[in-house]
Amino acid sequence: MPVLYAITHVFRSWKLFLALLIGITLASAFFAGIDIKANVTAGQALKQDLSHVYVDMVATLYEKRPETILNASRDVAGLSGVAGTEVISAFEGPIDSEANGTYFDYARIVGIQNHSRVYDGWPNRPEGIGENETYVLKDSGLAQKYSVGDIIPVNISIYPSGGSPVFVSLNLTVKGFADLDDKSRSIALGAYSSSYPQIFVYQSPYYEQRTIDTLVVDWEKTMQKLVDTQWNLNPFGGQVSTNLLVYLDRNSLISPWDIDTSTSNIRTLQAQIQTRAGAGFYF
Repeated sequence: MPVLYAITHVFRSWKLFLALLIGITLASAFFAGIDIKANVTAGQALKQDLSHVYVDMVATLYEKRPETILNASRDVAGLSGVAGTEVISAFEGPIDSEANGTYFDYARIVGIQNHSRVYDGWPNRPEGIGENETYVLKDSGLAQKYSVGDIIPVNISIYPSGGSPVFVSLNLTVKGFADLDDKSRSIALGAYSSSYPQIFVYQSPYYEQRTIDTLVVDWEKTMQKLVDTQWNLNPFGGQVSTNLLVYLDRNSLISPWDIDTSTSNIRTLQAQIQTRAGAGFYF
């Protein structure tokens, strides 16, 4: 009986109930649209923020043998949630000093592997970089000074424990000029979550600020022997620094609608990476 009464009442006042139904439907659609737009905006905002983070995890290494670093890189790359890894080493210091000692070029010599993310933003990338060959960062001061085929002499100081410095000499042949996008340039310069750094260099009689001039070399063919030499002379210090870079599968780990779970996913993976890499690696 109550059901029959309700049906009869609706039938008699169908216009009123139709208007009410339409109103409820429109209101639901309106608020659902607001919720969806808010979610989309949050997702876009997070994506924009993460676009400025070029490398997800970094371990800076001074006391590790090159083969240990390479093995750790391969082991970590095999973990679920890891999109890739690479080893990158660099020397920063004076090169090609003038004879009178009044001026020197300050440069960063960076060694990258064949699969480095630096190549992703290098449109005119070479097929390969040979031993003691280098590509100069385009539009840098050194790019204005050197031409293809020129030789850039470099003396790197390595300080043995309790001994006099040992100088390792390199003669780098300029093979071309690296036209890198912002992300690749920043990775090459060691700025893994911001624009590339500025440094102070001495130019008598005053200091001037300018972008680091960069020479890109092959890690295995040129830079690894410097890492080896530094390890053999003094494994706990020197001018050559090495980083192990880790790139994560962000799509599988991060949700803009569940930041707590996303954070937990990354922390869990970080612990797995730490365990897989072994002692002495701190990400």
